[in-house]
Amino acid sequence: MNRAVNVAFRSEMHDCMRLVFFQQCGDQFVVTDIAMHENMPWVIIFNCEIREISGVSELVEVDDWRVFTADPIQNEIRTDKAGAAGDEQFHDWIFQLERHTICAAAYSMRNRIFSVGLRGFLLTYASLMPKVLLVKTSSLGDIIHNLPALTDLRRFDMQARVDWVVEPVFATIPAMHPAVARTVTFALREWRRGFWRRQERTALRSAVGELRREHYDAVIDTQGLIKSALIARLAHGPRYGLDWHSAREPLSLFYDKTFRIPWTLHAVERNRLLVANAIGYLVPAQLDYGITAVPRHFGWLDDGPYVVLLHATSDERKLWRKKDWIALGNYFERAGFSCVLPSGSARERERSERIASGY
Repeated sequence: MNRAVNVAFRSEMHDCMRLVFFQQCGDQFVVTDIAMHENMPWVIIFNCEIREISGVSELVEVDDWRVFTADPIQNEIRTDKAGAAGDEQFHDWIFQLERHTICAAAYSMRNRIFSVGLRGFLLTYASLMPKVLLVKTSSLGDIIHNLPALTDLRRFDMQARVDWVVEPVFATIPAMHPAVARTVTFALREWRRGFWRRQERTALRSAVGELRREHYDAVIDTQGLIKSALIARLAHGPRYGLDWHSAREPLSLFYDKTFRIPWTLHAVERNRLLVANAIGYLVPAQLDYGITAVPRHFGWLDDGPYVVLLHATSDERKLWRKKDWIALGNYFERAGFSCVLPSGSARERERSERIASGY
C-alpha cells in the first residue's frame, strides 16, 4: 500500500481527508479506550494498550514525561504527503489545528486534576501502570543473582510496578532496589517445620491473601522449583517460567508460557534472559545490580578498602573448603584489602575464626 486509506468505522468510507475530518465526530469508533475526541495526554496512561494494537507501537512514540515538561507530544501518524497543489494550505491548517487541540487537551487534564485532586489523579495513573510479580524466595545468593533482571525490567519500562515474593529473612535485599514496590513474604521454611500449629497455618493464609490482593500483568518464576511454581500458581495473572529442559524439576504445567534457557549460562544471565523473554525485550549489554552500599565506618576495622567473605550457607553440602577461603583471603591481603568474615551462629563464628587464623 502506497497511500493512506481513511476509514470511518460503522459508517460510510471516503477517500478524501476533508470529509473524514469533518465527519469524525459522528463516525469515530473507540479503539482500546482511545478516541479522537478524548484528551490526547491520556494516551500516556493507556500506553500498555497501545502495544496490543498490531503495528501502532512501531509508528507512534509517546514520551511519558513530555506532558509534565510542557513539551509537545510527538505524533508520527500522518496521511500521505502527496496531493494536489492546492492542498498545502489545507494540510498546514490541519497541523495548526492539531497543535491547538493538544493545548486544549492539556488544559482539560489540568482541570481534571483540580476536580479529583492530585491524589485521585495519581491513584488512577498508578492503577494503570504495568504490574509484574517476581518469585524468588531464597537463598541469599539466588536473590542477589536476580537483581540485574529487575534492573533490566525497570530500564525497559520505567512505569512498571514490581512486587517480589521472598522469604522474610531475605526481604531486606530486594527492598533495597528502587524498582521494588512491595515485598510479599512467604516463610516456607518455618511453615514446613510447624505446619501442624494453628499459628503457622494462619500465617500461611494471611500470606496467600496478601499475594492474591493484586492482579498482575506478568507473574515470573525465576527460581524454577516446585515451591516457587506453586506460589506463582496462586497469584493472579499470566504465569511465566522455565520449560522442561531448563529447570531441575518438571514445572511446565504450572505456567501459561515457558521458555528454554540454556544451562550453560550463568545464573545471573539465566534470570535476565527469562524476564526479558516474558516481558518482551532484549537483554541490555550493561549489567547493573541496582543497589548501592552506604559507606560505613567501624571502630574495629582499619581504614581502607575491605572485602566481606560470606563463607556460611544454609546447606552444608554447598560449603566451600576452608583452605580455599584461606587462599582467597591471602590474595586480598596481598592486594591491600582487609578481610571481614561475618557469622550468624556459634558454629559459623568458629568457622570464621579458623579461616582467619589460617588453619
